[in-house]
Amino acid sequence: MGVRNSAPFGGKASFLSQEISSRCPLALRLAGISTHRGSLAGKAPFVPPFRRQILLASSNRAKMFEWKHLLEPKWQVRPLPAPHRNMLPAEGGWSYWENARRKALWISSQLPERLILGEDTGLEVAGLDWAPGPQSARFEPFPGQAGIDGLLALARSWSEWQRKARFRCVAVLAYRRQIVFSCQTLCWGKIVPEKRGGHGFGYDPIFVPDGYRQTFAEMLPAHKAIVSHRGKAAALVRSFLESTFPLWQKGNHSGPGLSW
Repeated sequence: MGVRNSAPFGGKASFLSQEISSRCPLALRLAGISTHRGSLAGKAPFVPPFRRQILLASSNRAKMFEWKHLLEPKWQVRPLPAPHRNMLPAEGGWSYWENARRKALWISSQLPERLILGEDTGLEVAGLDWAPGPQSARFEPFPGQAGIDGLLALARSWSEWQRKARFRCVAVLAYRRQIVFSCQTLCWGKIVPEKRGGHGFGYDPIFVPDGYRQTFAEMLPAHKAIVSHRGKAAALVRSFLESTFPLWQKGNHSGPGLSW
């Protein structure tokens, strides 16, 4: 899927969760792609989720827009009901998996018959020893210069190697208080020394994926979906959902490669 082998992680960048990589085919792990299917074996009789609806465990409107673009029209992505949206667990862990899992499982505990999508995404930069990672949304290298502005203040004096970077996305699906699927994807690229483009959000205006000249923010959503970390994760989520949805319609628990 066009992702490169990742270098060993060190220090605070040791974010790979063994829980989502230990059971994956070696070739996918080496490519930076991890998937894991959970089990609902022995549980109560299976009841299909609300047709083709997914609740996104996030209050981020830009993230909601992107997931809707990536999964619709086949799968309808819906925001959380207001009371639940305001009570999401805070992201604060050093693990993408921990952040995504906590959000999805908490909402699933409140709405167990709904299919919940939780995700966490971060930017990892060579010049920062592959930080800020899961702390990307809270990155503040200098007082008053947080996020993209703080990173630009550092990156303008960096070498080409220091500006190498990768986006990482961990996405999980929860149903009936359990994680039933998870995946991890990477998009390699570099940091450019100035903001470019008006699309996207977060660090998109300063990230150029390998093989391209445009930043994510200069790409149209349909183009970004092909190469981005979140686009690759969405493709894996879609594949899982499409392979299991016929079983849900039949009220069946199990199928090839699936233990529900």
